[in-house]
Amino acid sequence: MYIEVRGTGGVEDVNKALKHLSKIMKRDGILEEIYKRREFVKPSRKIKLKKDESRRRKKREERRIKKDQNSF
Repeated sequence: MYIEVRGTGGVEDVNKALKHLSKIMKRDGILEEIYKRREFVKPSRKIKLKKDESRRRKKREERRIKKDQNSF
């Protein structure tokens, strides 16, 4: 993968370019992938993490639905 950010030069422009690069990397999921690959995760641990995330997502959705029902 190749990402290119261009600018005219100067300190402010470099900071702006870094911010733009950061947004691109977050949007494309590059940072998440880097963090995931930092260390080896055993397959059994991956399954547990997926289940835990699923439970959190389900609880969050239930709270949102409950909150929406209480607001009416």
